[in-house]
Amino acid sequence: MNRPGRTDLAVYTASVGAGVMIANQVGVKATRDALFLSNFDISLLPWMLMGAAAFSILMVVWASHAMIRWGPARVVPVVFFASAVLLVAEWVVVYPSPRVVAVVVYLHVAAFGSFLVSGFWSIVNERFDPRTAKRKIGLIAGGGTLGGLIGGLLAERVGAMLAVEAMLPLLAAMHLACGVLVRRIHASEGSTPRARVQRPRTLKGAGLGVLVRTPYLRSIGVLVLATASSATLLDYVFKARAFAAFDQGEELMRFFAVFYAGVALVTFLVQTLLSRVVLENLGLGRTAGILPSATAVGGLVMLFVPGLAVGSLVRGAESTVRSSLYRSAYELLYTPVPIERKRAVKPFVDVGLVRVADGFGAVLVRLLLLMGPVLALPAMMVAAVVLAGIGLLTSQQLGRGYVEALKDRLVGRAGELDMPEVVGPADSAVMRTLGDLDISRLGGGAASGVRSATAKPPKPPVRALADRDPVTETMGDLRSGVRERVRTRLRDSDLPPVVAGQVISLLAWDEVSDDAVAALQRLSGKLVGALTDALVDPQSDFAIRRRIPRVLAVCDSPRAIDGLLMALDDRRFEVRYQSAVALERIHQRRTGGDVPAARVTTAILKELDVDKMGLRNRQLVDENESRHLGRLLEDRKDLSLEHVFRLLGLFLEREPLGIALQGLYTDDPHLRGTALEYLESVLPPRIRHRLWPFLEDRPSRKQQLRQAPELRSELLQSRQSIEINLESLRKKRS
Repeated sequence: MNRPGRTDLAVYTASVGAGVMIANQVGVKATRDALFLSNFDISLLPWMLMGAAAFSILMVVWASHAMIRWGPARVVPVVFFASAVLLVAEWVVVYPSPRVVAVVVYLHVAAFGSFLVSGFWSIVNERFDPRTAKRKIGLIAGGGTLGGLIGGLLAERVGAMLAVEAMLPLLAAMHLACGVLVRRIHASEGSTPRARVQRPRTLKGAGLGVLVRTPYLRSIGVLVLATASSATLLDYVFKARAFAAFDQGEELMRFFAVFYAGVALVTFLVQTLLSRVVLENLGLGRTAGILPSATAVGGLVMLFVPGLAVGSLVRGAESTVRSSLYRSAYELLYTPVPIERKRAVKPFVDVGLVRVADGFGAVLVRLLLLMGPVLALPAMMVAAVVLAGIGLLTSQQLGRGYVEALKDRLVGRAGELDMPEVVGPADSAVMRTLGDLDISRLGGGAASGVRSATAKPPKPPVRALADRDPVTETMGDLRSGVRERVRTRLRDSDLPPVVAGQVISLLAWDEVSDDAVAALQRLSGKLVGALTDALVDPQSDFAIRRRIPRVLAVCDSPRAIDGLLMALDDRRFEVRYQSAVALERIHQRRTGGDVPAARVTTAILKELDVDKMGLRNRQLVDENESRHLGRLLEDRKDLSLEHVFRLLGLFLEREPLGIALQGLYTDDPHLRGTALEYLESVLPPRIRHRLWPFLEDRPSRKQQLRQAPELRSELLQSRQSIEINLESLRKKRS
């Protein structure tokens, strides 16, 4: 498991790396726009966007293959270093050939910028499990937004004091630092298990194929296309109004620098103050949907209130939401995706689809410009609103898709679980011990005698009967106290229902209890009333009540289900446990829909209250130096947790719940994090709030328990010492 120090170091390194990277991105955007608009007319901007899109698509083809073959941890630092070298070369050439460099810088930013941001977040996605990523992404993204503020201020100062071209070597130094920091994020990986990735040849050209075949990833792709296309339209209108308002050169550079710095400041505040709160309350899908919502509202405002001030406000709001709330949710959407798919698809979406969207937006701009400048800009705003609406509708599907992806990830990794079952078949012996001790009374109250559930029933007196009818003979055999006679009679397929009461009483005799259960199962359809009455009657023998659920498990009648639901409130744990097992079997046989979720939820909440009582009592027992009972209560907590998950499976999907439970006991932090994230996403809020202290930061199975057979043996052998300690504790309290 990752040591906390390694995880914290990786988070801080990633935060600094994100800050330097976004500082570069803000600075290079301001430099790019100032260089291009200083050397070319605004009408050529759509053509430049289309050319940049085509060039970026070529880049993404290489990037997808490189990410699949070598992984982002190797590829991304190399590209950062290459970008730094290219920026230095552009700085050298910019003075003799400014127009050529303006075009080259635009292509450079379009291709390298998106890929490097995507690659950086791919490293973060692979480095941290879904749970840790959700907790720490705010800090990492906050470092990025702070870097954006610094980058904007730096660009403004350079534009005020020096020429636009002077930014290029500073930007190169930033990318050089990013390459070093990204390598350190990977170096801090420590003992994190390496993901098993398919060979490159099996994933060749798979980016588009995986995207088309996977509905969840397809929804992400549509969201990216819609939001990026609408942003292109907003950006053109904003820059057209800026181009008309300012002189070319340093003045335009300073305006863009101040704009991006202001956006970065607001983004930093939003990221720091709101990001985590919004994610926790709205979820990933709705948080991602804030971006198209903001774009749609902003487009309508710009449509009816034209001008540079409003355009700057709307474009700034779109950029703020994109770089804070949307970015935090968007990157988390990839965390449950298997690494081999993520490496194939993410560069294709983050770079390829974004550039396709830019190209589409540019084509749309060129077509709308044919309408004339008076009608073109309003028409662009209408198109932006329509595209944003498509993105908003798509984002509503991502919440459900994220949960399904978590489930698929858990199910897909189930075969990797190399560990004992959380509760083994011999745990019934432990539960019998628990049942006899009745630990619900440890907190005080009258002492009750401990009676054995394995005792043989007293042999009834033999009475001479003149005439024996079949029922009388059957009853005589069942009451004889002779094991073989009783078992032979119980196995009679024509056992009359009139002797059911005697057969129910035989459930208390361990040596014949299995035959009694089988006999009652054959008669269960006629005995549901008697069985449920005995089950829910607290005066009935505990040894009988804990076995009745096995009989009712074969019944499908509503009365049997109702009786088992009532038994979930029993004060004896094994009665509750076995009733849940019976309900699970009925539920599976009848394919669900038979067990009311509200009643099960109530039972779960009561069970969690009982467990908390057990934890408090364990502290009292520990003070009384009863280490055996302490371990017994610890094992009981595991049984209770399994019991709660079995109840949850009556109205939630059973298979991923079971895998998530086992994932909590593994040493693999990625699997544990995926399990916790899935549970947080699917558990009802009331249950999640009460159950979470039992789940989060749970020690691995190896750390928590010794070998199960050894523990069970000691628990059963320590029965006498447990009783003595209990009695001593009660006397002390009285």
